[in-house]
Amino acid sequence: MRKILFIIPNLTFGGIQTQVVLLANYLAKNGFRITIIGLFSKDQKFIDNIQSSQIEVVYSPNEGKRIREYNRLIFFRKINFWIDLIKWLRSFRPTVILPYTSKIDLFINVVWRLSGAKLSFSFERGGHTNPEKESSSWMRSMRKLSAPVYVANSQHGALAMSIMRDIPLGKIKVIKNSLDLNRIQRSEPLPNFFKQINDKEFVFLMVANFFNEKDHIFLLKAWERASLKGAFLIIYGLGKGSECLQNFEKARTFIKREKLQNVILAGSRIPSKEVFVRANVGVISSVTEGCPNVVMEYMYFGLPVLSRRIPGVEELVSSSNVKLLSSIDSISDYAEKLLWCVENPENLTAIGKSNERKAKEEFVNEQMQLEYLEVFSEHRVL
Repeated sequence: MRKILFIIPNLTFGGIQTQVVLLANYLAKNGFRITIIGLFSKDQKFIDNIQSSQIEVVYSPNEGKRIREYNRLIFFRKINFWIDLIKWLRSFRPTVILPYTSKIDLFINVVWRLSGAKLSFSFERGGHTNPEKESSSWMRSMRKLSAPVYVANSQHGALAMSIMRDIPLGKIKVIKNSLDLNRIQRSEPLPNFFKQINDKEFVFLMVANFFNEKDHIFLLKAWERASLKGAFLIIYGLGKGSECLQNFEKARTFIKREKLQNVILAGSRIPSKEVFVRANVGVISSVTEGCPNVVMEYMYFGLPVLSRRIPGVEELVSSSNVKLLSSIDSISDYAEKLLWCVENPENLTAIGKSNERKAKEEFVNEQMQLEYLEVFSEHRVL
């Protein structure tokens, strides 16, 4: 049976993982055997959430550690590393390999041709404001020679990939993310902290793990400057690893030190559809994004999206929503847009409806999954 191997950094809830599970479930229903491998961390709740008997989940921290420590190895140990990596890949007997994030992509695509697989992907899923050509290295040269299929999840991501990797733009396929309706339509009562918010009070909702690029402190500084009355900011998300934990603590310390009012850190819980429905505006403060799942989710539930003006958001939202995109480095501009939302609720309704219409036309079908099957067919994997 044809075997699909997804290799991801963390077996945790997050944007990449949402798309991986969505695609894995679809492929499992179409007769593929699926293995999802996590290299650096795991959350048992995420693993338990994968219900399909056709999907095997493997946690390989030793392999993750070896990749992280590769640059410390002496020459002969590096040779052993590559031999062991090839053996490890071959042990799964893959037909197709999908390695996610740049570091994993680089290591896997150096040797994928020796794994027995018929096809491997190389992804660009991030956002780049000023992409520049990567410095040359033997690993990057070998990855290019191995000729994986290049895929970006946004038009600006494809352009960045072309510049950074020195690849003709025509060789990069754009496959945008899709919404996982089963996940976002999950129903449960609103958490208890909503009891302090009355029906007339305005709710800004942010859903983002505390990675550096999400820049939660930027949002909190804008919230402080806006000095809103009758409005709440609810932030869902945490994430695994020291980076997320440290940023979460920084945010909590900032809220306490600056005595910010009406800011709720909901932590690692996942918002139910009731949370999205209660919100008035979806917010995101990232300095860079590829094709952010949460923006599509905001739009699906008819929310206007307040964000910094970055390509990953601008490419997704409706034309009427563009007025809610602030200058990328201006806290005051972002604060002014927070205030505008509270003072102009009647204008938000039309923006939200435009977003909802676009989301339901473009993001809820199986276009992403079908485009991957098309690539499989082109490479005689079907």
